[in-house]
Amino acid sequence: MKFEGLRHGGQFFIPRSQTLKLELPNIILERRRKFQAPDLKGMLQAFEGLMDVQQYWVHVTPCQYNKEIVSINKNKGQIQCASHYRRNRQVSETFHLGVVGYPAIHSGKHYWEVDVSTCDAWLLGLSDGKCAQPHLMGEMGFKMKLNSNFNQIEMYQPKCGYWVIGMKDRSVYNAFDECSITHNPSVLVLSLPHPPSRVGVFVDREACTLSFYDVSNSGALIYRFYYPSFPRKVYPYFNPLECLKPMTVCGPPS
Repeated sequence: MKFEGLRHGGQFFIPRSQTLKLELPNIILERRRKFQAPDLKGMLQAFEGLMDVQQYWVHVTPCQYNKEIVSINKNKGQIQCASHYRRNRQVSETFHLGVVGYPAIHSGKHYWEVDVSTCDAWLLGLSDGKCAQPHLMGEMGFKMKLNSNFNQIEMYQPKCGYWVIGMKDRSVYNAFDECSITHNPSVLVLSLPHPPSRVGVFVDREACTLSFYDVSNSGALIYRFYYPSFPRKVYPYFNPLECLKPMTVCGPPS
């Protein structure tokens, strides 16, 4: 901004020429952080649902019938793939890694929990018990190819006597169900916010449902089977796949 000469009282003044530069103030844009509040109501409902089914907790004992394949510690309730079998296996072999638990479930409501925190692969759920009968081991549907790829184990379906969910590679979760219309095998991908370290299994024979809960995540429901025609007897089912770390069948709280 420049000033020219001014006259005042007969005298002529020439003020100092000055240039002023106006600068815009710095505008600081504050980025607001967005925090997503937890669904406390949903968590509370899930926890209450878990508390409801835990009152039907039963003591489950895994049955040892294939010692050369699966190692079982009944005192600790631990089930794992036998290390010597995995080391000596052949690519062309077929085998069955699953075991059933007792007692058999005829009616009513039954609940148990399995610690899978150390496992990188597992299958859990129900079986009709035929896998525990040695004379059926050679029949189609009761043997599993030596490959833990879920795409190759479609025999784990309700029509084959299995109602199970599973994990592989510590990150891929699946439910082995079937289409309600065509009854074709359906391997569903499950999206879980956190890897469950402890899974609750609840069978309601009256409602014909089998539910899986993430006990380590406030009892959130993982998956539920709706099957109107369970066999007369079903059994808890555990399969460590090729995992050398044990899954642990947890006893009822004292």
